[in-house]
Amino acid sequence: MEKLEEDGPLPSHLLEKKTFIQTEMLRLCEEEEAYWHKRSNMNWLLKGDLNTDYFHRVANGKKRKNHIFSLRQDDKIIESDENILQIATDYFKSLFGPSNSPICKMDPSCWSPEEKVSQEESEQLNSKFSEEEIKNVVFSMEKNTAPGPDHIPVEFFQTC
Repeated sequence: MEKLEEDGPLPSHLLEKKTFIQTEMLRLCEEEEAYWHKRSNMNWLLKGDLNTDYFHRVANGKKRKNHIFSLRQDDKIIESDENILQIATDYFKSLFGPSNSPICKMDPSCWSPEEKVSQEESEQLNSKFSEEEIKNVVFSMEKNTAPGPDHIPVEFFQTC
């Protein structure tokens, strides 16, 4: 049918047949996905949450996968959680923080006066955040996401 379609539009009966086949194929793929999802859940229900060896292997595997045990910095290996957190925080602060000496400088004549930030816009950009703005941001964050560097989850701030 695709070969025929390359030559020109398909007749209505073939177009309907093609649509039916594509719909059926999509349905079968969804059924297969549902089957494997149910099977994984059945495995968990049968062997999972009963303090079995299977449960502990799954739980420990997830912990090992999501945990940083050590970092290497200047031929030293850092292993304690506090030191790892400090090294990572310092690294990303230096990476994304302000630069001591800008590498490139732009010529101010690149922009016309209409394109530059006005004094009023500058004051607005440099103004402090209002309590309402902060509240809106905190409550728009997704629950059950990773905690910040202080290990406090989003739900804490939304509740308190």
